[in-house]
Amino acid sequence: RLGFAKAGKLDIVKEAIEKEEARLDVELQIRQSEESSNRGLDNRNFGNLYAGSFDKDKQEIIYNPKVIAYHGVTGIDSKGVGEKSPEVYVKFGKWVYGLRAMAHTLRKPKYRNKNLEEITNTYSRTDKASYSSNVASLSGNILKVGEPVDTHNDKELRTLMRSMLTNEVGHTMAPNELLIDEAIRLSKDSMEDSELFKTMYPKVDLTNPPPPL
Repeated sequence: RLGFAKAGKLDIVKEAIEKEEARLDVELQIRQSEESSNRGLDNRNFGNLYAGSFDKDKQEIIYNPKVIAYHGVTGIDSKGVGEKSPEVYVKFGKWVYGLRAMAHTLRKPKYRNKNLEEITNTYSRTDKASYSSNVASLSGNILKVGEPVDTHNDKELRTLMRSMLTNEVGHTMAPNELLIDEAIRLSKDSMEDSELFKTMYPKVDLTNPPPPL
C-alpha cells in the first residue's frame, strides 16, 4: 500500500509539473503574439546562460561546450551577436531543463559558500555593481550582500535562483516553487548530453578507428 501511495504522489507531482510547463508555454505564446520579446523567456533560459561569446579579433563565436551539453538544450540564440551583444545563449525545449542548468551551475564549487556579491560577480558579466543588491532586495533581504550562500542547501538555492531569475528576466512569467524544486532535484543527478552537443562535438569511436591514410 505504501508503494502505491508513493507512486500516486509522484504521479500527482509529475502532473503538476506538466501543468506548470504548459502554463508557461501558453504565456510565452501570448507574449510572442503581442511582440513582447524577452530573450531569456523566449529561450526558456531563465538564467540567461551563455553558450559562448564573440571574439572580435578572430571574428568568430567561441562556444562553451559545457553549457551546450546541458540536457534539454535545443539550439543557440545568436541574434545580434558581434553587433549589439557579445554573447550567444542556449535555448531549452522545456522550462525545467533551463532551470536545472541554472541550478547545476550555481551548485558548482566556485559558487558554494561564497557571499552574494562574489556569486553574482562570478555569474554575471554585466551589471556587477547593482546585481547583488538587486538580488538581495528581490529576496526580501533574506539574502544579504556580504553573507555567504550555501548553494548546496535546497532552500537557500531556491531563494537565490528565484531572486536571480527575476533580476534576469523580470517579474512576469515567474515559475512556481514546484518547478524550481524539481530543477534543483534534477541538478543533483547526471543527465544525458543534449542532442545539439552530440551533433557539434561527435565522439570518436575508438572501437572502430578509421583506416590509416
